[in-house]
Amino acid sequence: MKIQEAGVLDTSVRYFFTPSSFAEQVLFYPTRVAHFFCTKDYCFSGFSEIGMQPSHHMHYMLFAIASGSMTLRLDGRAFRAGRGDAVLFDCKRPHEYRALADGAEFYWLVFDGNMMENLFDQILQIHGDQNVFPAADFSSLTSRFMRLLSIAEGPAHTPETAISELIYSILCILFLTQRVSNVPGRAFIEKAMSYVDAHFREPLRVSDIASKAGLSSSYFTRCFRQATGYSPYEYLTLRRIGAAKDLLLSGDLSIYEIACTCGYNSEENFIRSFKNAVGISPGSFRRYPI
Repeated sequence: MKIQEAGVLDTSVRYFFTPSSFAEQVLFYPTRVAHFFCTKDYCFSGFSEIGMQPSHHMHYMLFAIASGSMTLRLDGRAFRAGRGDAVLFDCKRPHEYRALADGAEFYWLVFDGNMMENLFDQILQIHGDQNVFPAADFSSLTSRFMRLLSIAEGPAHTPETAISELIYSILCILFLTQRVSNVPGRAFIEKAMSYVDAHFREPLRVSDIASKAGLSSSYFTRCFRQATGYSPYEYLTLRRIGAAKDLLLSGDLSIYEIACTCGYNSEENFIRSFKNAVGISPGSFRRYPI
């Protein structure tokens, strides 16, 4: 069926999904998926007649730019996206976008899920609060788009759980799309991680680690999260908890001794940190390792 939108070529395809109430409550689910080939006349605004429809302002949208380039204005900020870029934004926020020239090709998906608000924030945070970012594994991203398109154009036999799993795999790729070599201060981050690995048993603070990397604490924390997906404090805690698990299962050290060995200043702080990370106390883990 021809898509009645200015600038959209006849080779383009678009399909619709109607999720069940079960999918809306507990799964990731698509509402629309498409593969567009466009001229410079293609543009869309969230303030257009279609864009103002209530159903358009309920979900999230993802682009994968296969060729050409686009300009976007998302929640008041201007972006430019080109080949190999991913674009993720919340349709509830103001948005508009257009092709810059003939020959634009991109995949797009409108979707949602009961975890999306948190995942959306986490993905953008990893990419420096940018809605447009390079997709390091672009081929895997587009192959999943093609799988969704294949499901949409075929018989409606694919379980919604399988579709949800496919969308989740797309989101996992987005967590990996930051090209590590482009992260500011990457060499310093690797140096800091090596320092933590060697000294996590000592009473380290984030400021101590940052000083070893030659960066301020705030800038170091931002770069570290952008490069790894978690904060320096989280990385330090995970290294300590990992070592504590080994000691709990491989020796006769007391909880207090393990706390001191793993860099904690008190048994109480260790127990609290362990329960927050693992879900049970160190003593329970020793009896029932899970």
